Amino acid sequence: YQPLTSGKQEIEHAYEFVKKKFEELYFQNTPADRVDRVFKIYRTTALDQKLIKKTFKLVDETLTLRYLTDAGLL
Repeated sequence: YQPLTSGKQEIEHAYEFVKKKFEELYFQNTPADRVDRVFKIYRTTALDQKLIKKTFKLVDETLTLRYLTDAGLL
């Protein structure tokens, strides 16, 4: 994720980015025949910038590790 601007538009862009990533992961990891699971998004406000940066870093590292493992590179 790379910021575009500052302000309200940036917040909306970041929210949509995170929402899309969670949706992608959900649908990649949930079999199509699992009709009993429901994907819901609850929007919240994060106030601690250090924690948010750390969270994004950990998610990025986790996804990178997963992709490398899936590709047989690790």
